[in-house]
Amino acid sequence: AQHVIEALDDRIHVVQVILDYGENRKKIFARRIRRIGLIAFFGQLMFRFIIVPYLRLSSKDRKEELYKTYARNRSQQPFPPVRHVDNINSAEGNQFLNSLDPTVVVVVSRRIISKRTLNRVKAKFINIHDGIVPRYRGLFGAYWAMVENDMENCGATVHFIDENLDTGTIIAQTNIRTRLTKEDNFFTYPLHQFASALPLLNQALLDIGNGRLSTQKTVLEVGKVRFVPTLWTYIMNMVRKGIK
Repeated sequence: AQHVIEALDDRIHVVQVILDYGENRKKIFARRIRRIGLIAFFGQLMFRFIIVPYLRLSSKDRKEELYKTYARNRSQQPFPPVRHVDNINSAEGNQFLNSLDPTVVVVVSRRIISKRTLNRVKAKFINIHDGIVPRYRGLFGAYWAMVENDMENCGATVHFIDENLDTGTIIAQTNIRTRLTKEDNFFTYPLHQFASALPLLNQALLDIGNGRLSTQKTVLEVGKVRFVPTLWTYIMNMVRKGIK
């Protein structure tokens, strides 16, 4: 939330930051196992416990470099009040959102906004997605685009949220391929995506306020939902394709 607010134009008034405690991990894991199977889920856990710590450590300098590069122009507006909620999709969460009477709700979260919330809250919901939708839905869209040698669709999207996952109307998209270097890896791709999408979000909010927002149509097919890779998938892609 802090990085989003710091990137916004001073003409954009942020009335509230809402921090959702997030869904119970056991429920997330159970749903994931039902969807991809126990073996693939175990492989994802191995990736997180073996590969991710190494990537986090090895990309520390690159990450600091990117933070300095992307944090040059920061908004001077004061940080808005913060409210914690157990679940933004609950009746309490919906009621609080409506009490703010927002024009737009910007979602920077892994929690899926429910159909009931979309129907009950009188506001537009906008998401920053780390992938080019609708082809790269779910998580780590840039990584999967690189795996599929689809650099034309290696980027990020700002879009309206609808009742399905990452299929809402597209506001703007950006490609990050020219930003990437040999120093980047799975851990830094999202930093490029997020930083490249923030100006698009900023412009979208200004356009909504001025009543002149335009949207984009896409010829891309609706792709499958992507997740974190398994340990063996990551190693195979690194060895065969050089994708870190």
